[in-house]
Amino acid sequence: LAEITASSAELNMLDTSAAGTVTASKVMTVDANSQVSGWRRKSVDMDGGSVNAAMAGSIVSNFASSTTATFNLPAALAGMEYYFYVLAAVELRINPDGTETIGLPSSGVQQAGGKYIVADAIGEYVHIICAKAGQWETLDYRGTWGVEG
Repeated sequence: LAEITASSAELNMLDTSAAGTVTASKVMTVDANSQVSGWRRKSVDMDGGSVNAAMAGSIVSNFASSTTATFNLPAALAGMEYYFYVLAAVELRINPDGTETIGLPSSGVQQAGGKYIVADAIGEYVHIICAKAGQWETLDYRGTWGVEG
């Protein structure tokens, strides 16, 4: 964060943290009614791999995948959330950290520790959050999600 300016009408934040990027004023605005504008979710297309805490709130897709894409979640800390979206017709697996658990979208029932959930049809998605450390919950989903084993 490079600069914060404020007036009676808005709060502006300027981010110049990414080297070589062009930044504009008013990257984010919070007006007098506490309404936020200028933000959108980051969208990350990966071929699987580690999802880190800095990606919390992001839309993560398997668009770059031609084979099964396994996304390994970081330790589940209260307040974290992710959106996973199937954009390639291959398995997208969401793998909780170590012995942590994740709720199956269709029932909300927590699966066995360390077991992933999976979908493979374009357009399927799941929105997961951590309300309690060590446990992922499903807030919303579309499609048929299965579980490992």
